[in-house]
Amino acid sequence: MIQAISDDLSPIDVLHAATAARWTTDPRPRRMVLSRCFGVDSIQACLVAPHVGGCEVEETGWLPPGERFLRHVSEGGLGVSVGTGTAYQYDLALAFSRALCQRFPQLAGRGGDLDRAIHELMANALVHGNLEVASPAAGLEGFDAYCKALDAALADPAKLGRHVDISAVGTADWVEVAIADQGHGFDPAATAGQAAPSRQHGLSIAASLGELSIEDGGRCVILRIRSGAP
Repeated sequence: MIQAISDDLSPIDVLHAATAARWTTDPRPRRMVLSRCFGVDSIQACLVAPHVGGCEVEETGWLPPGERFLRHVSEGGLGVSVGTGTAYQYDLALAFSRALCQRFPQLAGRGGDLDRAIHELMANALVHGNLEVASPAAGLEGFDAYCKALDAALADPAKLGRHVDISAVGTADWVEVAIADQGHGFDPAATAGQAAPSRQHGLSIAASLGELSIEDGGRCVILRIRSGAP
């Protein structure tokens, strides 16, 4: 079982969140940190044993992360579920990648490739998924339009509050990483053409590290990395 703990939520809020995620509030060695808002230090801290990760819980209510996230942490993995604003501001991808290399020694020597792959998948989930910003068109005008669209999306509380989940679990032979967003999803076949070249580029980078699969209508990407030398 996983213990839900928090320094800034009331006991009843912790109980409600733990019940929704099928966690417990009884003392256990593996802990999931619940908080109203994470910062860079608290993100790093929740990824160090005996913690198994952390979840931001809004005052207006909270839905637990997806089934793959819940399975990963219950099977001894790691998971972080935060709002888009938090993930965008504090480079969740880098913090999670570094924690993975420490938790799963079989990834030793592949930290740089893992950093890059998770960064690309996280950028896709945040920018194209939760913020709904398309890839920039060619030229300076296209890039300028992209920047303005990104600024507008980051100023939209509804989009900024969408969660992104990143989780992982591993054995001696492999490590599975999942990144899920709450956007409208995408058609993987369409990214092979001109519809979303930046997203396709990110998927290609991740696929070079392991086996890539896409679920939930394009809202969840799973990267399965075999142990040993690449």
